[in-house]
Amino acid sequence: MFEQIVTELALEPYPRNCYGHYREVHRAQSSNESAKEARGASTHIYYALRNADRSFMHKVDADEMYHFYLGSPIVVVELDANESGHARSTVVGSDVTSGQRPFHAVKKGTWFGAYLLRDDTWALCGLTVSPAFVPEGFVAGKRKELLEEYPKAKEVILKLTESE
Repeated sequence: MFEQIVTELALEPYPRNCYGHYREVHRAQSSNESAKEARGASTHIYYALRNADRSFMHKVDADEMYHFYLGSPIVVVELDANESGHARSTVVGSDVTSGQRPFHAVKKGTWFGAYLLRDDTWALCGLTVSPAFVPEGFVAGKRKELLEEYPKAKEVILKLTESE
């Protein structure tokens, strides 16, 4: 079914700091947008993960919102030095009676990543970035630096970063 979803939605392999497939499906323009400020109000993509796919730790200069559509729940992990384990996790999925949430927002400037709750599964979700995503607003997490800043989150940092 994953392959059919990728084909039907014309998803492409994700190009940066992630695994999975995506396609931008909407870019809203700001009402007061000038030629100098072509960023836009928001962007929305389809994002699909399968098996060991994951979104590596990164941060963007805008709020990023997860919307769950189909498949297995995903775990969104945010790093926070004020948390006891330096990380908090939110399960984004459809089973709200077991604590999953179909929507989750990550505040701008927060280090975060995501992975599937269960192996050998897949998920389709939407990601909205507001204001609109721009490549220069994206920063990939570096394992060594994140481990120094968030030592209690070592396990999740190792899972959601590439070795350097």
